[in-house]
Amino acid sequence: PYYNAALNLQTAKTNDQSATLIEQIAGVYLSLNQKDQSLDMYFQLLEITLSKKDTLQAKRILEKIALIYSLSSDIENSLKYNLQILEINKQLDDAVSTAARLNVIGKHYQDLKNFDKALEYYQAALSMNRKANKHGENDNSIVANLINIGTIYQSRGDNRNSIRSFNEALEITEKTGTPVEIAVMHNYLASLYLAQGNYSEAENHTKVSISLLSGTDNKRLLARNYKRLSEIYQK
Repeated sequence: PYYNAALNLQTAKTNDQSATLIEQIAGVYLSLNQKDQSLDMYFQLLEITLSKKDTLQAKRILEKIALIYSLSSDIENSLKYNLQILEINKQLDDAVSTAARLNVIGKHYQDLKNFDKALEYYQAALSMNRKANKHGENDNSIVANLINIGTIYQSRGDNRNSIRSFNEALEITEKTGTPVEIAVMHNYLASLYLAQGNYSEAENHTKVSISLLSGTDNKRLLARNYKRLSEIYQK
């Protein structure tokens, strides 16, 4: 109430002052989990920002709006505003932010069960991250993209391409990742080979994963691998 009262007194103030207060109100509503009221404030702020043609500020506000819709599990509206953010990132020639946004959009399409679109955006993110990866600084993003792509192929029953993606992710992770991260890649591959009926490869990847995990505290993943190894031996 006090914030709204203050906003009503802003009529004689500048747009910049009003925008600052609106953003503060939006943040308070969001902290109170009052998402609809927060959205109302951010949409007001977006209108002011667009009238000033402030692209960077507009992008920041759109990110807030997309996030709130995502937190509300309104994936379609979150997707709508993420697509707008993507266009701004492209205009700004921001390769890293563009790749990250492509990945977010891919995840939204995946959540909406539109796997063809999800794959399209994940592959676009991967391509952009590879181009920007001059000294290995984008390795983690590339691995994340490859995992997402592999998961989509797996959901479509395309184990061959899924295995190819996870093998690429494994190659990078073996150079830069922790033992647990490397074990996770072997775990993915073991599951895929097991589903294919390739018990020899499934056994090999499971044993490597167990070896990597034995010196860690990740007992849950270790137990899963021993369970899989037992299933393989029963085949």
